[in-house]
Amino acid sequence: KNRPGKNAEATPTATSAMLIREEEHGNLTLLKITDNSTGSVIELKRFSDGNWSIVAPLEASADQGTVTAAETQLFALKTLTSLETAADFSVFGLSTPSYIISMNFEDGAETTIQIGAKTPTGSGYYVQRDGKVYVINTYSIDAILGLVNNPPYLATPTPSPEPPTPTPSPSGTTLP
Repeated sequence: KNRPGKNAEATPTATSAMLIREEEHGNLTLLKITDNSTGSVIELKRFSDGNWSIVAPLEASADQGTVTAAETQLFALKTLTSLETAADFSVFGLSTPSYIISMNFEDGAETTIQIGAKTPTGSGYYVQRDGKVYVINTYSIDAILGLVNNPPYLATPTPSPEPPTPTPSPSGTTLP
């Protein structure tokens, strides 16, 4: 009979952990995402009033909801697994990362996450932080990376159409 602990082989399991812990350094004050394949950059800055603003590519007001959602996703990134690092980071697409996410925190700390190649199954990305390589879920990072090509500019209200100007008719009556 198979009983736990008897003749059972150890099976490796992926343990998830948070890639970044907000409580380590306090609030995020600067978020910069670089797409190395296009050279595009988005840089967002949080001001002392707590509001975010776009610093690059163009200085503008940011959609607070979109940036806050991205910040929440960033702090919710879970590692699917950690890997023993190889001397050759090109295996993971990390010798020239596809994306670089740079963050500054209110305590002055800075951290960088390098996003490399997708995993063979396409369900994750290889990422590097503090010299360690991890796999994170593709879905959880794609929305954050999407800010580079779709900056969260604050929507400008569409002007209301002006009411029609009355036009006098040849007979002297006013037409709408």
